[in-house]
Amino acid sequence: MADTKHKLQRFVKGVFNYRYLISIVIMILIMGLGFYLRIYRHWGFKDAAQVCTGFFIVITLFFTALNYEFSASKVKQDYKAAKELLTYNTATEWYKTPLKDYQKISIQFENKFIASNAVRTVDDFFIFITEPEQLEYKECFKGLLNSFETLAIGVYKELIDKHFMREFYRLIFESYYIDYYFFIESHRVKKDNDKIWINFTNLAEEWNPGIHDKLIQGVLKSSLIT
Repeated sequence: MADTKHKLQRFVKGVFNYRYLISIVIMILIMGLGFYLRIYRHWGFKDAAQVCTGFFIVITLFFTALNYEFSASKVKQDYKAAKELLTYNTATEWYKTPLKDYQKISIQFENKFIASNAVRTVDDFFIFITEPEQLEYKECFKGLLNSFETLAIGVYKELIDKHFMREFYRLIFESYYIDYYFFIESHRVKKDNDKIWINFTNLAEEWNPGIHDKLIQGVLKSSLIT
């Protein structure tokens, strides 16, 4: 079955590649038919012309449909290739500036925060990142979450491949979700906006079933906020 389908695809592709030559050959044959009907079958000129015109119309419609199908197929292939390229480039941004710098700086400040309190709460963390000397960390922290939110939107809008991004980002999303979920929820309450970074948290929960309940129940532990 697969071999037959492959042969059919090759045949159709061959017809499309040589469509202009085939069109010329068919036109010559149609005109030859008209000449045969007029000279050897003694048809009237009008009758022979009508037969030829009918064939010309059918052939024109056939090749118009063929052009449309191949154009649509090419657009689909171009879209797939563009989506794959965008997906790959989006994923590799994790290893490039500024995300790479965001990670490095955030880890430094996270370690500083962890060492600063015996008990670490959402309020402690909020106070910590709003101190003037922590401005760089705050901006890096926002940059990372905004990047995750943008990526999640791209996945939900099907602009990038969901399965590839899941393989690449699932554990990264899991880690940041566990560490920052309580702060994100608190930030939503403070801003009275439950949509802040919502696509990121939704996708993290989708990629890691049960992560929300396990975190709330204390099965999973944040290394930043207890």
